Amino acid sequence: ALLISAMLPGWTWAESAWQDSSDTVGEFNGTVPTADSASIPVYQGSVFLDPTKTHEVAFTAKPSEFNADVSVSKLLVTNPQDREGDIIATPRWENQTPPAVSLVWADAATPDTLLDPQPVADRSFCAQGLAGRSLVAWAQPDPQQTMPLLYLLTSTGYPYESVLTLADQKVTLKIAPAQGDLISVSAAGYDESSGAAKMTVGGSITLTVTTKDCVGNVVGNIPFVIKRKDAENRQGVVNNTAPVKLGTTELTTTATEYRGTTDANGVATVTVTQANGPGVKTPLVASLAGIAQASETAVIFTVLTSPD
Repeated sequence: ALLISAMLPGWTWAESAWQDSSDTVGEFNGTVPTADSASIPVYQGSVFLDPTKTHEVAFTAKPSEFNADVSVSKLLVTNPQDREGDIIATPRWENQTPPAVSLVWADAATPDTLLDPQPVADRSFCAQGLAGRSLVAWAQPDPQQTMPLLYLLTSTGYPYESVLTLADQKVTLKIAPAQGDLISVSAAGYDESSGAAKMTVGGSITLTVTTKDCVGNVVGNIPFVIKRKDAENRQGVVNNTAPVKLGTTELTTTATEYRGTTDANGVATVTVTQANGPGVKTPLVASLAGIAQASETAVIFTVLTSPD
């Protein structure tokens, strides 16, 4: 709440009527103005984003297009009122100095948990794997500063000011989905019935990785990672004996990474082998750094006895 003050000389309150008091100078003992809270508005460019609504945002938009405005004339004051009916005025920052703030981001499903890492300002939402996501954004004061008080004021009456509580007012943004996958991986000889490409132990299977931009155009020279999941037999029992190799990289564990880069045409081929495998299915997952979307295929290197 904020404080209000005004001098009303020469008046006293008696029996529900104003009376002149010519020999004294007094002041009216009123009440301070009140409000539930105040919040800092968020804009996309110059467009105000109403925190009570969900806003559609193109996947090509960048976090740098969004900003918070700490101008006192733009602050959102909730339920301001004064019992005596005094006129509510524009709020005021302590010493006329607004705080330094920045926008922070979270998933709309978990609005109290900040995205980690926070979105990069000059990259599109799609390029950061945020296409198709619902996010919330709000202004957060710099924790290194001494936060100035914010005063609610009236232009009439006394007391004329009180301290406002600054509240987080989150804006919900629905990022449009991308027009296709940013990365895809396929295996030569893929068999739909078994859900994998098949080759006998000692042979090789070729993977093809393709990278695209957010509108579905092939884009080249993009680094990627391939990892495996647990290998399983037909009964679903895990067997990671003699894991597959991608090129010269043995995927020893599910955390082991094969790293590659697509060529200028956005394509890379990777040779998969398994010299002494037990005939199990190994899922392979291709992904891009910092991008949630991934693509998966699987390989099976069969053995003569086909124990699995």
